[in-house]
Amino acid sequence: MLLFVIFSLAVAFVTGQGVNDVQVRLADGGPNYGRVEVQYGGVWGTVCDDNFGKEDADVVCRDLGFPEATEFYHDALYGPGDPSMPIWLDEVACKGYESSLKFCPHDGWGVGNCDHAEDVSVRCLECATVRISGSTTHQANYMGTYTMTGQTSGARPVYAINAGFHTYLHYVEGASQWCVGPTLGQLLCGITFDDTHYYADEITGTAEVFDGAQWVVSPQVQVACEGVTGTTIDCTFDDDLCGYIADHKTNFTWTQNRGPTPSSGTGPGWDYPTGQGGYMYIETSSPRQPGEVARLISPRVGVAGPACLRFAYHMFGTSVGQLSVYVDNRKDGWSLAWNKTGDMGSVWREDRVDMEGPGIQVVFEGISGNGDSGDIAIDHIQLTSGPCPTACQTVRISGTTPLLADVMGTYTMTGQTFNARPVYASNAGNGLFLHFVATQEIWCVGPTVGTGNCVTYTPGLNQYAEEITEAFLYHNGVTWQEAADVRITCESAKNATFDCTFDGDLCGYTTDRTATFTWTMNSGPTMSPDTGPTGDFPTGAGEYLYIEASSPQQAGDTARLVSPQVNVQSQSCLHFAYHMYGDGIGQLNVYFKPDTGVSMKMWSLSGNQLNEWHDGAIDIAPQRLQVVFEGVVGNSFSGDIAIDNIYLTDGPCPANDCSSDPCNNGATCTDQATGYSCQCALGWIGTTCDKDCVTVEITGSLALQIDRMTTYTATGQMSGGRPVYGSNTIAGDFLHYLPVDGVWCIGPVIGLYSCRGVVTDSHMFADEITGTFMLFDGTAMVASPEVNIQCAANCAADPCNNGATCMDQATGYTCQCAPGWIGATCDKDCVTVEISGSQTLQVDSMTTYTATGQLSGGRPVYGSTTVPGEFLHYLAVDGVWCIGPVIGLYSCR
Repeated sequence: MLLFVIFSLAVAFVTGQGVNDVQVRLADGGPNYGRVEVQYGGVWGTVCDDNFGKEDADVVCRDLGFPEATEFYHDALYGPGDPSMPIWLDEVACKGYESSLKFCPHDGWGVGNCDHAEDVSVRCLECATVRISGSTTHQANYMGTYTMTGQTSGARPVYAINAGFHTYLHYVEGASQWCVGPTLGQLLCGITFDDTHYYADEITGTAEVFDGAQWVVSPQVQVACEGVTGTTIDCTFDDDLCGYIADHKTNFTWTQNRGPTPSSGTGPGWDYPTGQGGYMYIETSSPRQPGEVARLISPRVGVAGPACLRFAYHMFGTSVGQLSVYVDNRKDGWSLAWNKTGDMGSVWREDRVDMEGPGIQVVFEGISGNGDSGDIAIDHIQLTSGPCPTACQTVRISGTTPLLADVMGTYTMTGQTFNARPVYASNAGNGLFLHFVATQEIWCVGPTVGTGNCVTYTPGLNQYAEEITEAFLYHNGVTWQEAADVRITCESAKNATFDCTFDGDLCGYTTDRTATFTWTMNSGPTMSPDTGPTGDFPTGAGEYLYIEASSPQQAGDTARLVSPQVNVQSQSCLHFAYHMYGDGIGQLNVYFKPDTGVSMKMWSLSGNQLNEWHDGAIDIAPQRLQVVFEGVVGNSFSGDIAIDNIYLTDGPCPANDCSSDPCNNGATCTDQATGYSCQCALGWIGTTCDKDCVTVEITGSLALQIDRMTTYTATGQMSGGRPVYGSNTIAGDFLHYLPVDGVWCIGPVIGLYSCRGVVTDSHMFADEITGTFMLFDGTAMVASPEVNIQCAANCAADPCNNGATCMDQATGYTCQCAPGWIGATCDKDCVTVEISGSQTLQVDSMTTYTATGQLSGGRPVYGSTTVPGEFLHYLAVDGVWCIGPVIGLYSCR
């Protein structure tokens, strides 16, 4: 039965003054055994043995800090209580999970029909969890904590590992040994202990460890008690479980892991927040069934007053079930404190839960969903004193420092974290993030999360951005100086904003339930081919909203997204990005819904607008209003419409037509229904034709992908919002950007991962790339730091040698070599080669060949001096030199 169901059954007849002062002790015995005595209202009394059982004894023992009870005794085994003592409790009926007898049903305080001859006694187990340690080489995966399962083997308890499953510490009676292995009662062991003690924490015999070939005596391997009651709940799960134990009464257990989980399409790829350590997760692949439960139990700690539990969680996969957090504070009993269900994306998220002492114990419960893609993970648990601060989803950076004008505005939590703190993205679409850099202990505003590449920064270790109080600093071109008036504040609900990037948060936007269906949050491509974006705007790595036009949607169906109500106090401009690609695109409408009055359509666009993000802008006069984005389904599934990056700026919208003269360097401007387009002059690229590097050259590799060490020229196409460059020597080979993967790719298929070389880099143009290239060696990608990319030179760089004539081209330059020289820069003086050796096959081809001045596959073509029309030329596709009549084709002799 699920834990939350069990908890709901708790009944405690605990009325009257002083119930919160209930304490328990064991009298006239030893530290872990004796007569049960309870203090109520400041007076000590005893407990009657009527119907007192194992569950009741377990509650007593756990209240005293022991794992559980081993025995309970009727008839005053350790003597009757003092005659002056009351008998406080009779007919106690605990379920076994309560933290105190006060939470168990009973006849009432001081109500009963017993005398002291019926006083109950208990014996508590001193150690339910043990730690095996000492080996770092052989059987290292068996090191860790093991907890009693409730089973027995050889009349002794069975202990199961807490950091995995199917590994047990158990006794093999026929061998008179304790064994660590997968099969209870059998001597299939990785470690044995020559010892017959009843409990594992009593083991003193010498260990033997199997090294894969033989048994090795290993006295350094030891077993010791690992107490459940600890000093902290904090744990990163990097090295051990910090006293957390598995509840072996459930269907399965949490597993400690590093790196990705075994199943694809689910679970994290690394831990939180460093990416280098461990975490705990539930593995939901077979033999797991839907609804099965795993619980991880924390140590119990003493806490004075309010406290805040912080933890990171990861719930990614199409069949993710449920994650719950239960808390017992020794005052109110167990209660459900937090709960999430379903797929929440492939990101670590942090949350926090308020709680209050005097004693706190936490249970993390994972429930498997309906398939393999349901791995749930937790990490980085912290308990701090004081209540949890209320997180502010959107903050505003404001100030008048001129050099920081682009920084000012609102920033919203993306749902991602870095260095255990939230990442905030600018809502202005400028690619800036507000994030914490742990190595420098600063909050940084910059383009790259996790680095110290900052436009401005402020020192501090604050958990959330709205807590920042230190001054910001910025670089004035010479040195860093303080920006005295720059400050950060929470953008509260009363100051609601249209600004939103939809990266893990709707920013107060809501769904109009009177529409036919709803907008969907997504990252990467949409489900249907040949429609929708491949990534968000502007980074390609975040999330966006879109309408899914596939079945069951029908032509004319609508989805409406409604903004918060915003008080626009001056003439402003509403900006938004939209993507309308596909043969079946319907219509995107934008309505203004004033505080009073009826909704008005302010913007509308229909039909295929190509596979790229566009900028939309609408003027807003001062008023209080909501904005409604309406998507209308077209005539087929190829009709996905997306929106992203909504923000408001002061002043009227800039002219979005050719009247503003947006095109540069002799480009031709053409007005469009949605703005304008620039036809760049020769030698220029970019949206407004302001980039003069149209050809780049890749160099450096002498072994891998040599054919691709050549020049690539902009084709006029776009991929991921960046230019596509085509090879000048290999037909159908391109350098293009993949926003889903965040890489530039060298390969034959634009927009798909068909890469023979990649580089992780998000620069807008290829000549700006600074990342390290990876080249395909036929089996895997190999780091190739020797590979460089730069803008292809022109004749101004004097690239031609040995008296050659240089001629500038749209794609760079060409060298007209002087007689006796060949090569791209005329630096090769061997213009004639001789082929010899064959006396039977292709004898006519055994002759001399002279360079013709032509190129094939980036290499010179040589013509036969004795056989007209026969050539020695290179075939880049096949990677071979060929002797034959047709240059560039496989006509080889």
